[in-house]
Amino acid sequence: MILVDFNQDRLHIFDERGRHFPCSPELGQFENVMEGAQTPVVIDNQLWVSFGLSGRLIQVDLSQLLLEDEACTLDPVVYSPPLGQVPNDLAVHNDQVYVLHSAESALWTYDIMTGQRIKQRGLPVQTNPWQMAISPDGEQVVISEWLRGGLILLDLDEEAKLTQLSPSLFAPAPRP
Repeated sequence: MILVDFNQDRLHIFDERGRHFPCSPELGQFENVMEGAQTPVVIDNQLWVSFGLSGRLIQVDLSQLLLEDEACTLDPVVYSPPLGQVPNDLAVHNDQVYVLHSAESALWTYDIMTGQRIKQRGLPVQTNPWQMAISPDGEQVVISEWLRGGLILLDLDEEAKLTQLSPSLFAPAPRP
């Protein structure tokens, strides 16, 4: 199990019995910057972490960790450009990293190999997009709207197709 600590920007690793390994490296390595490590995603021994306060995205090869070594360190790949503030959610699918931005109301797509942003998809303003789930085939994404309370359905291959589902579809029935 992997956990990232938002306040200390540390990676914590636990085995299947809940034992905490001594290796607990710092993820936020940028001086004089508040980081806010969040949304860890592991794909093929690669850890992806976004930072909610500094707006950075890193990728770490977990095979470099010596779990029994207290002085373990990481050499993360830092993706640029910075993400801006409030990258709420992160997903990795095939050769792309998707970052959902609350403040910008946008879904940004990065190429895993180059680290370059390859697409920016605007979302409806004042919906405060919060979390997302990508379909197994990578063709669609559903995004929760924190402020509005609805959902956004997006076809990732078509720029124009965006559907907003009304919050009333998800609200409990009114009490008599």
